[in-house]
Amino acid sequence: MTFGVKDENKLFNVFDDFDQIECKYEGVEFYNSYYNHIAIVGELGILIRVSPDYDNATNIADSIWKARGNSSMRYNTIIEEITLPLDDEYEIEENTSIPVNVAELPEASENPTEMTFYEILDSVEMSLRKEYLNLVCNELFNKKVNLIKSSIVFKEQLTHETEGVFYVNNNVLKQRSSFSILNFIYPPVLRNIDGLYDDNVLVGDLVVNEQSVDLLFDAKYNEELGEIYTELTDAKFDKNVLKYIHKDNSTFFTYNINTREAYDAAYDVIIPLLEDKDDEQSTINLLVFEIFNEWVDKDALFDTYKGSMFGTYSGIKKVKTEKVITHYDENTFEYTSETVDAEEDMPIFTLGFTSEKIDFADRIFSIIEKLSKKEVRREGDYWIIKDGAMKSAPLFVIMRNNLLIFTNDEDLAKNHVDGYTDNAITKEMAKKAKGSSFVYAYSDLGKAVEGLPKSIFSDKENALIDVLKGKKGKFELTSTNLTEEKASFKINYSFDGENEDAFIYILDLINSLYINSK
Repeated sequence: MTFGVKDENKLFNVFDDFDQIECKYEGVEFYNSYYNHIAIVGELGILIRVSPDYDNATNIADSIWKARGNSSMRYNTIIEEITLPLDDEYEIEENTSIPVNVAELPEASENPTEMTFYEILDSVEMSLRKEYLNLVCNELFNKKVNLIKSSIVFKEQLTHETEGVFYVNNNVLKQRSSFSILNFIYPPVLRNIDGLYDDNVLVGDLVVNEQSVDLLFDAKYNEELGEIYTELTDAKFDKNVLKYIHKDNSTFFTYNINTREAYDAAYDVIIPLLEDKDDEQSTINLLVFEIFNEWVDKDALFDTYKGSMFGTYSGIKKVKTEKVITHYDENTFEYTSETVDAEEDMPIFTLGFTSEKIDFADRIFSIIEKLSKKEVRREGDYWIIKDGAMKSAPLFVIMRNNLLIFTNDEDLAKNHVDGYTDNAITKEMAKKAKGSSFVYAYSDLGKAVEGLPKSIFSDKENALIDVLKGKKGKFELTSTNLTEEKASFKINYSFDGENEDAFIYILDLINSLYINSK
């Protein structure tokens, strides 16, 4: 990230954990904090963070480990349960939840200076960080290699009168998840299609208003991707989805997709790419793709999901569940367990999509009901899957208005199978959703973030969620245009008049994210 530096003293009053270190590049001041680095050239600052690829580092560490006479640790991922002999030589720790196969752990060395596998891995990662940082700095400050020289798109973006610009090279990041339809059919086909993401970049402007921030950006791609994207999103908006979005939902999205047309476009683009490759994996992918294309009834498959999709999040509710408690007897060295009634926080969600196979889905559920011993059953206008939501609460399935809807919202299933009518989203919000090119999303972040249960997220995810807590505002994503060359989007983040200075708000948010990313 690059930024202007008007006053270094004020800069490092904010980033006060950076220490200046000796720099071998002429005219460059260098500051360091853990894995983060700031280089200052004149009035230009560059924030650099270099991280090695974990798999690559692990492979190198494993090579060193094996070269020292040890067995490979690279694929040693399965932990097997073992039984330890119980005598005076062993101390059993209470509340141990994950048994470890001690035979597979690195043996202690008689030489205390010899490194364990994980010490080697740490050392490899540190060495790679240093090497990659030197490569980056050498290209920037000695060879004068930069994005302005290598990218016409980025150079043009810098001519915009705006508070900031950004650029992301999707070809480098290998962000192939966009092809959800192909991932659904046959994921391996995407792993070796070189060239498909050439010229695929995200570029945009950051516009800071008095009480809001706008991100205006384009996803630019090549002609092949353009063919697929335009077909993928060429679907008529199904206004029935709007009936099931309550006006008080803190978060919701709508999305249009035409899976049938997108598949045909993807087939025409990807098959020639696979035919031009000679490696074994590409040949296997080509074979699987051709067999699928010839023998699967694609009309029947893709009619299951055709048109619009929507999802909502409407807060947290307490659900009754069962919890297994384990007890350890220090006298007998035995574990016993009991099941007790408990409560836990659960997000209330709804996910639905247009389908021309509602009758077929209903017949399938009727057959499953006979086999499931009441784990799946019909009740009035909806189906119930026992413990279908987070394995502790019922999941309701509604099949109405050509929509297949999954929800754990009991009120929706029991009282609003045909939608919320007068309590659905406002006409203004509905107009925005229908008018958006192919995707629309809205979130009242203050309401959405505050009640999220920590138990369903990792520590890192919870740290980032904590950053947003107390920062009230509304988020809105709109797709403004889609052509064969680019897709255009707008993200608006408004502060509801809670902050006097938008720049202070943004810097506070960036600083919080920075602290939690260490």
